[in-house]
Amino acid sequence: TFDCAWGADDIPEILDILDKNNAKATFFVVGLWAEKYPDMVKLMASKGHDVSNHGFAHLHCGQISEEKIEEEILLCDKIIEKLTGRSNRLFRCPYGEYDSKTVETARKLGFTTIQWDVDSLDWKKSMSKKDIYERVIKKVTPGSVILFHNDTQYTVEILPDILNNLISNGYECLKVSDLL
Repeated sequence: TFDCAWGADDIPEILDILDKNNAKATFFVVGLWAEKYPDMVKLMASKGHDVSNHGFAHLHCGQISEEKIEEEILLCDKIIEKLTGRSNRLFRCPYGEYDSKTVETARKLGFTTIQWDVDSLDWKKSMSKKDIYERVIKKVTPGSVILFHNDTQYTVEILPDILNNLISNGYECLKVSDLL
């Protein structure tokens, strides 16, 4: 999975890498990001990837009301549906911060809340390419959901090596919707 909340220059390259490895991904997009980069959202969807909900403004869900959580989910969903022609009922809480109120609110709206079990930490400036690679490869097990981000220092560079290792070890890279 990829969380998309900042720039978008690397999206075409990430999509090409995924295509070359016959891998599918789920992109959790922030609504404001999707509004800023509609062509990238459309490109993700056209290549058969999930475009899923990461809230409208990337707010800390534990610090906002149930009504605001609902607004965040519904606004982002509306944008995704407008751009892709379909609604994807997966929601990832910004910052991975969630509580029962957040999960229950998402469920009430028909969304499944998705976390991860392998965090690449690719967003951390202190992480080297080797650190990211080893962290992911050592932690992946069957059914793992890996967290990457776009617009980071090394994700595009290290992604081919990670995919090559996983695929050569018998893993198939699926969208979360297919994994479920």
